[in-house]
Amino acid sequence: MKHSLYVGPALLLVGILSSCGSPLLSSSGAVSSSSPSSSSSEASSTRSPSDTSEETATSTSQMASSDSSLSSSSAASSSLPQIDYIKVFCETSWVNIYTWTDSPKVEPQGAWPGTALADYDADWKTFDIVGYTSIHLIFNQGVGKTQTSDLKITAAGYWWYYNSEWYQENPKNGPASSSEPASTSTSSSSSQGGSTSSSSVLPLGSDGSETILQCFDWSCSNILNHLDEIKAAGYTAIQTSPLQQCKDYSSGNTDTSGQWWKLYQPIAFKIASASWTGDASSFKTLCTAAKNKGLKVLVDVVANHLGGDHSYLSDQVNTYEPTIYGNQSQYFHNYFAYDSGNESTYVVTQGSIGMPDLNTGNAYVQSRVLSYLKELIDAGASGFRFDAAKHIELPSDGTYASDFWVNTLSAARTYATSTYNRDLFAYGEILNSAGNSRHYSDYTPYFNALTDNRAGNAIRSAVESNNTGGMASSNYPSGLAAKNTVLWGESHDTYMNGDGESKNSSQSNVDKAYCLVTAHKDASSLYFIRPGSSMNSAASSNYISKAVGAANRFHTQFETADESYSTGSNCAAVQRYGNGMSGALIVTTNSTNFSVSLNNLADGTYSDAVSGKSFTVSNHNVSGTADSSGVVCLVKA
Repeated sequence: MKHSLYVGPALLLVGILSSCGSPLLSSSGAVSSSSPSSSSSEASSTRSPSDTSEETATSTSQMASSDSSLSSSSAASSSLPQIDYIKVFCETSWVNIYTWTDSPKVEPQGAWPGTALADYDADWKTFDIVGYTSIHLIFNQGVGKTQTSDLKITAAGYWWYYNSEWYQENPKNGPASSSEPASTSTSSSSSQGGSTSSSSVLPLGSDGSETILQCFDWSCSNILNHLDEIKAAGYTAIQTSPLQQCKDYSSGNTDTSGQWWKLYQPIAFKIASASWTGDASSFKTLCTAAKNKGLKVLVDVVANHLGGDHSYLSDQVNTYEPTIYGNQSQYFHNYFAYDSGNESTYVVTQGSIGMPDLNTGNAYVQSRVLSYLKELIDAGASGFRFDAAKHIELPSDGTYASDFWVNTLSAARTYATSTYNRDLFAYGEILNSAGNSRHYSDYTPYFNALTDNRAGNAIRSAVESNNTGGMASSNYPSGLAAKNTVLWGESHDTYMNGDGESKNSSQSNVDKAYCLVTAHKDASSLYFIRPGSSMNSAASSNYISKAVGAANRFHTQFETADESYSTGSNCAAVQRYGNGMSGALIVTTNSTNFSVSLNNLADGTYSDAVSGKSFTVSNHNVSGTADSSGVVCLVKA
């Protein structure tokens, strides 16, 4: 964490079975219900397919059953009889359904891509999964084409898949508000029958992960104008810069080098009325448009500190947060400079990282942070990145412990689910270590994921040194499971700070590193858009290059597949296989010519999503020439 001019950074959040028997996502990402006709609650979401835009459904529901003998999907759901098998409906863009069970492994609808869906009416296709009350399933458009993630269901009944969510009545019946997604709830238990409620603990869920585009210093309006190309490039989430009112804002100052860090020195816990990033109205417009395209919007939140330095608080805070400004001894920790070489709990959580360190254990400070999170949620935010999360204490921090995360992030999750049927994706910034006698895993009860900067930085360094062994690394220095990590080729810390590790790295090498980490199973990935010389600009369009887009779509397509790593001549490869899928992402070193053994991939013809060429895997070996990006993304044809 460098803060002289400071900046900061899947597991899909799901719920578990509530005491009232509402249909929920299980700990494996499954929809579950004690009864197909139980009352409704909150949405259980899976990420939408990377190549498909789906309409937004906003609704309030009742649980219902339906019958395949009905000739129209507009029939009253209340007239549908109970069934003892699973009947699914999906939009007509889907072609096949692939299903499987865990133990023993059975594929009731055959090998990938499964069985063709049946036409139901103008809106829906359908399929009866007879003889099963629990099943893994994936809707897809054919081999090597768009697919959903694992949409496991663990209850008999009628299930409509619409706008990346399961419904238990037809969401297209009548007015748009007539039905509601099948529910999730906030609970500390991950078992299907658990109902022990606790707002302090993140509900355990699927291994769903995100491909996040960090639109660094972009305004909400500028992001809005680029949504189509962002969606087409396979991203599942957008991350804004901090939206809080920042110190020293002036519309006349637009030089990136002199202004960017000010966004990380807020003077308010409220969306800015005037900022380089926009205002509340433009943010709400962005969220609405992004949701319609199946994209999440994550907001970079600064809650650890306010504007100033380690010895004083900016007097501009008085305009927006007069209570905090007027009683600094109560609402701030003692002003002293953070010693980056001292990783004691006291210094890490109580010391200044360059700005006045808020007393985050104080109830009023917590209330102001929660108020801001609710404002973002009300505007449509899908989640948050918490800047400097490492420097905010945990309930387990002994003398310095507090319930900050319980009363802010966990409370915000409860608010989002109870008010909007929305699961939040939240990740926290921890750089290098969590501190002495502290662990990354201490934060996982509250966050979907945490940054594992050492993992991505090591892979980028390996790319730069042509170290294929390091490029093919699956090491997570944080000690977390991949599903609890956010990886990158670089971040704004590694690039924007004066001594940033990637400041002198070529965009090409950074992109190669990004493609490699994005191919990892379960981990979320972050692409940082290097800014131009002025605020609200990009240095290049590499963030939507063919290679980056192919890696993003590869990540989503192979979300449920196994992984292995291999090295070859001038290259490293991430192999993904299983559940009827076979593919590999290969990154070359200083030559575009490569050859590598892919021991877990089936022989046959593969299409390269980057160059469009075909490659043949024979005796588990493949060789050829990558395009100028040095990235090959093979998917079995």
